[in-house]
Amino acid sequence: MSGLMEKEIDDQRITADEWVTHYLGQLGSFLKGSGVRRDQAQSGNIPCVRYGEIYTTHHNIVRDFHSHISAEVSAEATRLHNGDLLFAGSGETKEEIGKCVAFVGHEEAYAGGDIIILRPKGVNSAFLGYLLNSPPVVRQKASRGQGDAVVHISAAALGSIQLELPKIDEQERIASALKDIDDLIASLDALIAKKRDIKQATMQQLLTGKTRLPGFKEEWPERKLGTEIKMQVGFPFASRFFNRGGQGTKLVRNRDLHGTPDDTYYAGPFDDDYLITNGDVLVGMDGDFRPCLWTGGGALLNQRVGRIKCKSGRRALFFYYLLEPHLAELEKKIAGTTVKHLSHSDVENITCCFPENLEEQSAIGSLLRDVDNEIEMLEAKLSKAAVLKHGMMQQLLTGRIRLV
Repeated sequence: MSGLMEKEIDDQRITADEWVTHYLGQLGSFLKGSGVRRDQAQSGNIPCVRYGEIYTTHHNIVRDFHSHISAEVSAEATRLHNGDLLFAGSGETKEEIGKCVAFVGHEEAYAGGDIIILRPKGVNSAFLGYLLNSPPVVRQKASRGQGDAVVHISAAALGSIQLELPKIDEQERIASALKDIDDLIASLDALIAKKRDIKQATMQQLLTGKTRLPGFKEEWPERKLGTEIKMQVGFPFASRFFNRGGQGTKLVRNRDLHGTPDDTYYAGPFDDDYLITNGDVLVGMDGDFRPCLWTGGGALLNQRVGRIKCKSGRRALFFYYLLEPHLAELEKKIAGTTVKHLSHSDVENITCCFPENLEEQSAIGSLLRDVDNEIEMLEAKLSKAAVLKHGMMQQLLTGRIRLV
């Protein structure tokens, strides 16, 4: 391929200048991983990759290890070399078969059974780690998978996959750019996990009175939550008035609290007492009892969803956080044949110690909300980084954008 020629590969338009077509099998030699049963995965301190981990914990590049084997087990496994490409040889679906990760480390490490290893030469393995998981290549692997209940792919089938490769220096630049965005995503993931741990520890201290905020010393009396709050149960609105065309008022159902809203609207008559607004504390009454701080705008409270209504002057935000651990405990205790159910009395009869002082309630709620706001801000950054990476892979791995 040379000059201004262009070639269509799997619906991806690739500029041909300096990109050359190769079969994967031309890039190196294949070998197999071996050994390492599940019960041997933590038998020592030598790093190891097991085939299931390629699906669950490794993505594009091996960054750390989750299995560590003994010297005796390693004698039956396959030693990895820097630059090796590891493919999952079996899986549950053709769409995921042959997922690949690149081993770019220099430490002693091994591959277990059901892993196909390509030991390439003259290419950048990190670049291939990304390219071999790109949609055009995934489609090629899926077309070569064999089996139904369990799907397998062979080294020969992998070897027949066609790739468009730039020169080695451009491979290195592309791999570096994608690694940078991966590093950003990993750092955000770690920071979010740390902030969540801090929030959990803070809740355990502040919501039990073990740690008090400055200026508050009064004892917390033990009493039922029903002395301060009531749970309003949603109304069974007639389904004949339901629609998805945006007519009427948005309806809040159990699935809307923690999943993707289904945008159901209600165009019939209703009592204003069932209107909810941002900042209301809602609780699902079937299956998942986690409280929700509603931010979806004006809507109607449907049946099997409860709203926490505080006595005059009480702070709903404080009770949103106070309820979380108690509802989690209730969810464990309440028995159900298929789906667990929650009643308003289950919530109102929760007995615990909490402050009577309204200012202390407000201070605790505000502090915890600040922590949540910080976590949500980081999650938004993480989401943007993931979108950016997706776009970069689409552009860089097809030659639409060149790093020259």
